[in-house]
Amino acid sequence: MRPHPEGPLLRERIASWNALAVAVVRAGAVALAALLLAFAGSLSIGLPPWAAMALPAGLALAAHWRWGRGAAAGAAAGLLLALCLACPRRWHACRPGSWNS
Repeated sequence: MRPHPEGPLLRERIASWNALAVAVVRAGAVALAALLLAFAGSLSIGLPPWAAMALPAGLALAAHWRWGRGAAAGAAAGLLLALCLACPRRWHACRPGSWNS
């Protein structure tokens, strides 16, 4: 199929938008699954933070093998969010004004 002289056809543009939307939704779904698996792992074994990392690490490997780097990045984002939400006291203790007291 020859390229159109005025640029890509409308259906080609819609197809590229569709592919991007599928990748974004897939990465978001994998991030949510990683978040839930991190919380489940932290409840099951008392070895923080390793217990929270074990299940999402397996999910990241499987997502990378199945869908590529975008899904693995979603799993990493979900794990990072889970680790940040799991220890809110540490973030409040590191405020710049609390170093001198």
